Amino acid sequence: MELNPKSSFDAYRPEGVSLEIPTLWSLWDMLRFYAATFMSVTSNLERVRATLTVIDTFLAGKVKDSQIAGEWSQLTHTLDGLRAEIEKMPLPVSLKGQIERAQERAKVQSIENVRVMKTIIEELQNNLCQEMADQLFFQVPANLKWFYLTPERWLGDECESKFPDIIKDAHDGLRCYVVDQWTASVFHCMRVLEHGLRWLCREVNIDNPDMDLENWKNIIDQIEKKIRQMESLPKGREKTENLQFYSEAAAQFRYFKDAWRNHVAHARINYDAKDAYRVLTHVADFMRQLSTKSGG
Repeated sequence: MELNPKSSFDAYRPEGVSLEIPTLWSLWDMLRFYAATFMSVTSNLERVRATLTVIDTFLAGKVKDSQIAGEWSQLTHTLDGLRAEIEKMPLPVSLKGQIERAQERAKVQSIENVRVMKTIIEELQNNLCQEMADQLFFQVPANLKWFYLTPERWLGDECESKFPDIIKDAHDGLRCYVVDQWTASVFHCMRVLEHGLRWLCREVNIDNPDMDLENWKNIIDQIEKKIRQMESLPKGREKTENLQFYSEAAAQFRYFKDAWRNHVAHARINYDAKDAYRVLTHVADFMRQLSTKSGG
């Protein structure tokens, strides 16, 4: 099973997304959009703290107003730059509000405001570090990147267009495999097969409104009974081809039932990466084979 990229990595970016929504980021995304910004923010925070310390010393020592004015101008400029950088980061409104309060305090040159700003900046530094520590990211190995980004390539457009109900489980199954949820991947694959089994029932004209409630053994038994009845039909190429196709499909469903479906449905086995990959491959091949016969 091989999925190749349909676009360059540069076309997939997390711009404008919220960290409250699970999103896949590349290391390039993280470095490009936030590493430089984070370094700039932390650097400016230290610069603000240093400037506030100097201003505090000047005010306490009654240094000339001209010297204080120069430092105060630098403080205001640094706070403006700091706010612009923080706005680029996906941070809570409350945290961004801290820098706004510091800017308001900077409008009035007083030792009281300097000391309040020092407290605000210290809190901002602590909150920023805590916010960054609260975000968790998982790594997708490079060879599985496009499994996660383009799961529709697993079954292909033709299969998905003929069995649209399988799409969510098919994509979830592949993505579960990528994030090491192998048993869940097998479970989703069995749900994909469920739709194939219902299609085969319709193909052999099983009219049972409660079919969704039947277990696989009973369904497959009914399918095979219908196939045996078809043997009495007049000879012909279509009959021969249909009998072969339906018989092979029924045998495959029985194989899937005994090999995986019953075990995962009844929590008998936990699967590893090798097992899950084997199931993914077999299910994909089988569903694509069914789609060559299905009319939709």
